[in-house]
Amino acid sequence: MGQGGVTTVWLVDGIVRYPERLSSSANTAAEAAVDALGMLPMVAAVEIHADDPRSVVRREGILDQIDSTGPIARAISPPLERAMAIRPTSPAPPTIAPATMVLLAVRLRSRGTESDVERTTASLAGAEVPECGSIISSLLADGLLRCRGELRRISLTAAGTDRLRTDLAVSTDRSGRAEIEATYHDFLVVNSDFLAAVSAWQTGPHGNIGETVAGMRSMADRLTPLLASLIALLPRFHGYMPRFDRALGRSEGRTEWLDSPGLDSVHTVWFELHEHLLATLGRTRTDER
Repeated sequence: MGQGGVTTVWLVDGIVRYPERLSSSANTAAEAAVDALGMLPMVAAVEIHADDPRSVVRREGILDQIDSTGPIARAISPPLERAMAIRPTSPAPPTIAPATMVLLAVRLRSRGTESDVERTTASLAGAEVPECGSIISSLLADGLLRCRGELRRISLTAAGTDRLRTDLAVSTDRSGRAEIEATYHDFLVVNSDFLAAVSAWQTGPHGNIGETVAGMRSMADRLTPLLASLIALLPRFHGYMPRFDRALGRSEGRTEWLDSPGLDSVHTVWFELHEHLLATLGRTRTDER
């Protein structure tokens, strides 16, 4: 930890950047505390205390102290530029109802727990959805969702799938189907290169992580204008780039953040984005074959 057991963590829309190397335990504590905060302001600095890692204190007035050519500025610059590129000029209202947002979150989480669905719904909405638990209960009672097993994993029923497809079709038509279709086809070009890069990483030697991460960052640069186009039409796509950048930042020290299905890894975020596009356009992955 830093001086007096305090770690200063820089955040760019939830992307964690450290000005100094941290111990493994400090890393874990800082990331867990920051993740619990969800979406954050554009740029912020917070302090995390060793005696209570869950306690996060915002540091005010520290931005004026950044040396524009120093290590902190260099660390936060690329994700900040991407965040600026995709941030709407003003908050936009959701294009789908809260219940539809929950149904979409269930599809994207693929048999997640209730807490998984609540987190995904918050990411789509850009803020916590206080009534999310009661919406899930209502959708279960109405037969649009089912809950199974000891972990109470939630999935869509056939009726829920039909309801989601109908609601998203209305939203897509209203928002601009032709523009969304065009962005989707542009995404498929980048997606092909991304899948090739992931396959090369998974089947080849894992020695040069730096080169792999650099390649993934070039994917992020290509993805940015596509997401900017989508967000202008459908604000619920706003959360993907911060999550992608966060996973990239963490993968520099721990390769599991590239492709682990148990983490919000680079591959997990990309896979979910792809699934979200398919759901928006009423398609499945078999349609791409």
